[in-house]
This record gives sequence, C-alpha cells and structure tokens, in this order.
Amino acid sequence: MADTAVPSGLGAALAPEPPPPTPPARRARWQPYVLFVATITLLVGVLLAYALSYEQRQVRERAVLATQNFATLVDRQLSAVFDKTDVALRTATWVYESEAAERGLRAEAFNRFLAHQQSLLPEAVSLRVAGSDGIVRFGVEPGSAPVSQADQDFFIRARDSAAPALIVSGPLEGRISQQWVIVLARRLNAPDGSFAGVVYAGLATAELGRILSAISLGPHGAATIRTTDLALVHRHPATRDAVGNRNVSAQLQRVLQAAPEGGTYVATTPLDGIERSNAYRRLQAYPFYVLIGLATEDYLGEWRDNALTLSALGGLVVALTAIATVLIYRAAERQQAALDERTRAHAAIQQLLAERTRLNEALSRRADEALAASRAKSDFLANMSHEIRTPMNAVLGLVYLLEREPLSAAARELVRKVHNAGRTLLGIINDVLDYSKIEAGRLELEDAPFELADVLDNLSTVMAATAGAKSLELVIHPPPPGAQHLRGDALRLEQILVNLTGNAIKFTERGHVDVSLRIEADDGPKLTLRFVVRDTGIGISPRQQREIFAPFSQADASTTRRFGGTGLGLTICRRLVEMMGGEIGLRSVPGSGSEFWFTVQLRREEPPAPAAEPGTPMAGLEVPSADDRPVAREALRQAAGTGQAPLRGLHLLVVDDSEINREVAQGIFGAEGARVSLAQDGQQALDWLRAHGRAVDIVLMDVQMPVMDGHEATRAIRSMPALAGLPVVALTAGAFQSEQEAARANGMDDFIAKPINVAAAVAVILRLTGRPGAPGRAGTPPFPGPADGGRRAGDADAGFPGLDIARGVGIWDDPALYARCLRVFDQEFANCIHDLGTAEAGAAAALAHKLKGAAATLALDGVAAAAAAVEQALRAGEPPRQALARLEGALTVTLASIRRYAGQAVGD
Repeated sequence: MADTAVPSGLGAALAPEPPPPTPPARRARWQPYVLFVATITLLVGVLLAYALSYEQRQVRERAVLATQNFATLVDRQLSAVFDKTDVALRTATWVYESEAAERGLRAEAFNRFLAHQQSLLPEAVSLRVAGSDGIVRFGVEPGSAPVSQADQDFFIRARDSAAPALIVSGPLEGRISQQWVIVLARRLNAPDGSFAGVVYAGLATAELGRILSAISLGPHGAATIRTTDLALVHRHPATRDAVGNRNVSAQLQRVLQAAPEGGTYVATTPLDGIERSNAYRRLQAYPFYVLIGLATEDYLGEWRDNALTLSALGGLVVALTAIATVLIYRAAERQQAALDERTRAHAAIQQLLAERTRLNEALSRRADEALAASRAKSDFLANMSHEIRTPMNAVLGLVYLLEREPLSAAARELVRKVHNAGRTLLGIINDVLDYSKIEAGRLELEDAPFELADVLDNLSTVMAATAGAKSLELVIHPPPPGAQHLRGDALRLEQILVNLTGNAIKFTERGHVDVSLRIEADDGPKLTLRFVVRDTGIGISPRQQREIFAPFSQADASTTRRFGGTGLGLTICRRLVEMMGGEIGLRSVPGSGSEFWFTVQLRREEPPAPAAEPGTPMAGLEVPSADDRPVAREALRQAAGTGQAPLRGLHLLVVDDSEINREVAQGIFGAEGARVSLAQDGQQALDWLRAHGRAVDIVLMDVQMPVMDGHEATRAIRSMPALAGLPVVALTAGAFQSEQEAARANGMDDFIAKPINVAAAVAVILRLTGRPGAPGRAGTPPFPGPADGGRRAGDADAGFPGLDIARGVGIWDDPALYARCLRVFDQEFANCIHDLGTAEAGAAAALAHKLKGAAATLALDGVAAAAAAVEQALRAGEPPRQALARLEGALTVTLASIRRYAGQAVGD
C-alpha cells in the first residue's frame, strides 16, 4: 500500500490557483454576451423606432384629414352665406327692374324691401342700390349725405360689363358702415337695357370670421379666408396683419401654383413661428380660399408623451437585459473556472483514484451550487417587479420605529415628513398596480351576501377622523327600506364610497360632506342603487370635468401640487362601477362644491334567520377576550351570575393559537359547567386526542393557526375511526359565506362566531352533544350592539371616538376591568399596521383576523369592521392598500380614545 500513498509534495502542487486565462480566451467568452445585449438593444431600438414612426404617420394623417374636413366645412358654410346673399341680390334686381319698367320705382317701399332683405342676412352690414352716377340712392337713411361708389371696383365692373353675373369685390372698408366688408353686387338695367346702377351687399369680414372661430383647432391652430389674389379677409386667431394684405409665404404661393383648387402642406408660419399641417381649398363658386392649419405641437403632444414613455420602457428593458447578462456571464465564468480546475486536478492525480473521486465530488458540488445560484438570480430577476413594495414597507417600518424614539421637535417633524412621503409613494405604486390589474382584466368581483348598513358603518368609521381633523360635518344617510340585505361585492362598493368621500373631504376646507343613496330601479330580486356624495369644496370647472375620470388625471397641475395623488382613484372607481353594471358622473360649479354620483346593480338577499336565544344568565352577551388570565376569569365570574350550569358533565377541547382566546373560552365554558382542555394548534390537538380522545365530548376548533390549521386538523380527526363521530365546531371570527362552506367541506359540524355569543354557543354545544337545553333563568337583558341600537361605529361617546364605552362596560360589567383590558389591547396591537404592511399575505390575513376578533370583544366596532375588510382583501389576493388606510385611521382614533379613557378610569 505504500506505493499508493499521496506524495507529500502533491498537495502543494495542487494548491495554487490556476493561471488566469489569456486575454484572447476571456474575450472570446464575453463576446457572445456583448453581442446578445447589442442585439437586444438594436431590436428594442428598431421596434421602438418603427412603432413610434408608424404612430406618428397615423397621427399626421389624421391631422391632415381633419384639416381637409374643416376646410370643406368652412367652404360649405361660406358658400351658403354667399348663396343666400346672391339670392337677395337677384330678388332686389328683379324688383328694381320690374318696378322701374312697369310703374316707376317707389323709394319708400323699395327701401323697406331692402331693409327686410338685409334682416334675413345676419352677416350683411348693408344692402344698397347706387344709381348710374354712383350715388347711393336706396338702403341709406333719409336725409343722409350723398355717398358715391362710382370709383369702387365693383361699380366700375358692373357698369362696364352688360353680363348679368355676380360681382365679388373686396375686402374694402365701407364708406357708410366704416367696416371691412366683402361686396357682392349685381348690375341694374334700365327698361331700354342701358346701365341703371348697382345693387350691392356688404358682408362684414368679422361676421364671416365667426365661422372660423366656431371650429375647434386646438390651442395653436389657425384658420384664414383669403381672396383668390391672396388678400386677407379674416384670420382666426386675429393678428396684427391688416385686412387686405397679401403677405403669404413663398411655400403657399408654390403649392397654389401647383394645385390651385386645393391641397395640403406643412409649413412654419413666419408670423408666430409655429409649425402647422395646413389644408387649403378654393370655394367652388366664389373667388376665395379657405386655409386651415393644425399645430404640430397640439396634435403630436400625446404622441410625444407616448414616445417618452416607450423610450423609458425600452431603456429599462435594455438595462435589465444588460444586468441579467452580466450576472449570467459571471456565473458562467465561475462555473467555467470550476470546470477548468476539475480538469487540471483530474490530470494531476490520475493515479490516485480515491483522491480523484473526492475531488470530482467536490467539483460536482461546486458546479451544482453555481447552477443553483444562477437559477436563484434568474428567479430574483423574474420576481423583482412584484417585490417593488417590500423595501418601501421596510422604510416605513423603520421610520415608524424612529418616531417612537426620543427626538427633538425638529427631528420629529423631519421623520414625520419622511413617513408621509413614503406612504404617498407606496400609495402611488399601489394605485398603478391596481389600475394595471384592472386593465389586464384580472380583477373579479365577489358575489356574497352583506348588510348595506355595515358598509355605511365602515365608511363612517374610516372617514370620521379625517373629517373631524378638518372640522367638517360628515353626514351619511341610512339605507332606504328594502335595500338592507344585499348580495354583491361589499368590499368594492366600500372602496368606491371611501374614494369619493375621501376626495370630497380632501378638497373641502369648510362646510360639510353628505353621502346619500336611493333606489333608482327596483326589478324584483335585482336593485339599482344610486349613491350621491356632495361637498361644499372648491368645485371643478367644466373643462376639467371632461377629463376627471381619465387615467392619471386631476383637475389641473396645481391640484397635484396642493393635494397630491396619482390621479388613478376616479379611474379605478369608474372601472369598478362599470364592472358592477352601473355608471358614474358628476355635477360641479367652481367655488360651490361638487356632486359625484354612481349607480350599481345588486341583488336582494333574504334576511338571515334570528339566532336562538336560550334563557341563560349571559344570553346575548358579547364576551370579551382578555390578555390577563386572572382578569379574564374575574370578568367571566362577574358576567356569569348564578344558576344552573347547562354544560355540567361535558368535556370540551378548545383549540386556538391566541392565549387570550383560550383563556376566555376556558372561563366562559367553565362558568357554564364544562370541563375545558386547551391546545394551541391543530397538531397539539391531534396529539391530545390520540391520548384522551374518548374523554372529550366536543372540539371547538379555531380555523387559522400556525403549525396545523383547523381545516387540516379536522380532516385528520375525520380520518381516525375512533374519533370519526366526534363533533367539531369552527371557532372563528370569519363571517364570509366562502369560509363557512370551506369549513363544512372539511368536516366541521357548525360554527361559533367570535366574539362569542354565550347563549348561541351553549345552544350549539348542547345540540351537537345530544344534551337537552338548560332551563330558563332570569338574567340581565343583553346590551344592544350596533345592530340593535342603530348607531354608527365611533358614535357611542362623542368624547372618545371609536370607543363604545357604554356597551363595553355593559359587556365587562366592571369599568376598571374594562379599562385594563383596553390597555392590554393597546399594548398588543399598537404596531399592527406596520406588521400588516410588511408581513407575508397569509400571515397578514391571520393577524387581521386576530385583530378583528379582539376588537369586537372590546366594543371597538370600527376597528373590527376595518380589520375584516383588510382580511377579506388579503384572502382575495388583492392589494389591501385602501383597506389598510381605513384600518390605520380607525385604529389611530380608537387607540387615542383608549389611552385617554383608560388613563382616566378609576379602580384599576
């Protein structure tokens, strides 16, 4: 065996790193990667250039077509004016010549005739007759100074030509009207055919210009009327150029020579330096040109925005491709280096089989690790877009922790500003992601029963603090009769209401915000509800109203600077309303407030059957969950009273991951006479049942737990023959029909809702264990909850918003004890907003579920409702941004009230 030993110098020979590859070899390896990035860059550039060029051609072609259409429209309108004027001239010519030939012309009657004809021509400032000497004899005020038109072009042309043609002249400044006019005239003949004068109408160029001003040409468009010899008749918008000037560009002169009847061209106007796409057209029957120009900066504005966006996206694609290529290249380099080292080691210790095997295995492992690292990096790049919110949540969490440190006033203000800016940025990101999801058609509406009053209660809870901070009156009207029990997507309906109400509060400095609703259409099982949100805020101008529902749109740039936001909220509302079969709109007067309305189609739902209420000493009582074991037991002893224990002789197993809830359940059911065993997760419950399964009568199983949840544990119980008939009851704060269906599908027999209604819970246990109901006993009547009292969450105590002190003390039966439990709630859930924002979706949903149950047991209805909305959004896979904002508002108000109330409470 001595000849197989490794020589002592061999290890030293293998230890040094191999020499690096020569520069040509290294260059040969990275060249394909560079070529790949260059190809991607070229491909992206070519595609972008083609797409943008194609889109620009389309936009330009549409602009050219629009100018041609406008020119045709103006042609028709001007021709109609001239035609109507010519009809008046023909009529006046016939009347004049007929009267003169038959019985002589009566001046007074003819003047009345001319005045009537002129009244039918809104554009005409004059309709007159000049005699053969040029003196105006008809159509002027009696006794006015004589005015001669003998030297005017239209008079000379009519006098010198016997042809009965329409004469068009001008523009010229009227000697009587003192206005710039276009003159339309016809020759008058005496009975013997000799020249008798001229009848003419003066059309004001300004009136003709009204036709141009009625066309929407954009901020920088222009429209012009010129004669065929290019004299300016009118231009819109008006310029310093005088009417009648012939100053036109050489380019226009060239295109008119090439195509005198009409055409298009692009030119920069020397007058204002604006490039326009122009169309010109000669009137078919009259010696005029119409020129219409649309400014390039107007009709290419949206294209330029798209070009910038696409260029930025193209640059991002190229940058990400380059980064990915560099990472892949580095991984390949490491892999290649490992393979090179393996080859050299194999050649060096070819005679040493054992060493060769060890080295090969080591090299193989390194190769696998390199491949795994490459795959991990590729996965990271693939998922990076979905993780964009994670670092922002971390920043917000760190800022939150920093706010809790002792800081100077200046430093605390800076930290607050950082926190607000971070939340604003996170809101912008979430808005964009929400909008993208809606645009992609991946948003689905829930179809589940709900109470409309609960939606309005949640709205009141979320908005009350914001409105109160601005001293605004927030009025939310109750649902109308016949619209209480509905089926649809309550979360999306609430999202729309919160968005509109939040906007109303944001843009209202004083006055009130009013939320009302009514039934707009009642078709049996289907209802159309109309919601209206009115405010006394700043209002919206008519022009801004036309764009208010467009993506990334706000009233104007100053609105963004003053109030912030992405401009996506109303777009998302519009899409949600449309998905719910309705429509949305607004009415607003600047300075007098706004009224946003929308309609949605929902279905009626049969009201739930009232729960059985056996006469127990705790009938109807919402039992709180406490964090302090002696405190919980003392509260339950005080609430239980005296009398026969209906659960005596029963053995219950309570499974819940919350120590608070286990303590309360033990106290509740122990006070009712049961023997209670506890487990903190499904696995622990299964282990206990395997050892003591025959000793237990019923299992109360929480649904959401770590290690093993209630569904999995129930399925395992049903698979055990000895325990297959053991009753299992879901112990959950979930109120959704889908959760109840899932529980039944997994083998659970019934439900006990948290907070626990003792009478209903005892009735369920007695029914499932086959025990008769307990005899009735006198007891304290149940304290009315929100459904009984009809109050909004947070309205019970005006001094302590969010905290229903009367009902809470009624539940706990001891003000000092109630105050202690409120402080425990404050300690446990003060940081839950940060935890919900940073936790994985499943863990966040579980935390929201736990917060919902704890808040409900302490009569914190606003927090409970908001936590339920967060849980529902998380379980639906939707970003819970809006629900989290509502929860944060409700929790902030409620915790402030808890700290003031619990600090004032005595006896604790």
